[in-house]
Amino acid sequence: GTFVVRSIHNPFGLGTNVLFLGGENPASVRAAAAKFLDTLKPGHPLAAGWTMAFETDRRGQPVSEEAIRAAVERVDTAMKFKNGRSLISGAAGMAHRYYDTGQEGWAELFKVHIQKHRDMGALGTDMHMALYDAISMWELIEESPVFSDADRLSIANHFLYLLRSEEGCMHRFFRSGTERQGVRHNHQTLPGLACLFGGRYFKLGYGLPEADEWMRAGKAL
Repeated sequence: GTFVVRSIHNPFGLGTNVLFLGGENPASVRAAAAKFLDTLKPGHPLAAGWTMAFETDRRGQPVSEEAIRAAVERVDTAMKFKNGRSLISGAAGMAHRYYDTGQEGWAELFKVHIQKHRDMGALGTDMHMALYDAISMWELIEESPVFSDADRLSIANHFLYLLRSEEGCMHRFFRSGTERQGVRHNHQTLPGLACLFGGRYFKLGYGLPEADEWMRAGKAL
């Protein structure tokens, strides 16, 4: 009986959104279709903004205040030690939880992680290990009404800063790997994934010219 109805924002960069109606078997797909049809109003065009509807055990309960406090404490500890990897991987984890459940508290905590990383005033240690995950998940959730236009601009600009940095697409060890053959190291492949996901995001969403070079570098690895 598990199904999901979900909007996918402009996946091909053509200005057209996609609606995904899925389930674990034909009956649950029919349930997803019925759920979506229930949201349509007579006389309205077949168009939708952000859509996220679930019938799944994974949805769980709303995020508790205790869970929020514990997450913020972990974020503050990461800031204290300038642990960039923890902050960015934490942001990715919150985005995954929001995408899997639709519980808005996880999206709020995603914002907290990104803001704290910005406030740290430094890239922090090993941030390149988690950037690909955070940027790819941001692309999936940024259209949620949890985020204001100001949030979206601020977060996108921070990701652009990170991708342009030496902990992003200009990571030296990653770049050296694109110039020679051989077994790859995870400290090369992970920045390479950031080039692919980040390049795709800024190419399709913003037409950023340098994104083409990022994607070529990622594929060269």
